[in-house]
Amino acid sequence: MAEFRSQNAGEVPFLELLLVTEMDSEKLMRLKSRPDLVVRVEKIGDPKHLGNAIERHARAREEFGRLRKEYGFHIPDFSFVVGKNDVGELCMFTVVEKISAEHGASLSKTPKP
Repeated sequence: MAEFRSQNAGEVPFLELLLVTEMDSEKLMRLKSRPDLVVRVEKIGDPKHLGNAIERHARAREEFGRLRKEYGFHIPDFSFVVGKNDVGELCMFTVVEKISAEHGASLSKTPKP
């Protein structure tokens, strides 16, 4: 999984604008250059909540890794980065591989461009 980092802390962490997904949600976005990824945007609000958000995402990443390793679950890996959205609000951006499934029966990764 690619790592995404802002060159300057507290700025938008992507070199391109985030686009609305087919789901038409401001919480689930996409990158034009990487249609195989989805970016989930979570507003942090008060900076004092940032530590809790980072800890929660790190714990989730560890737990999903354990489920993959110990039980063979097909859970896509994800990266997360803190930055500001296009209107300057502090956010956690979670970048995850887009999955395809029919009725949730069979999951597969979306092919890379």
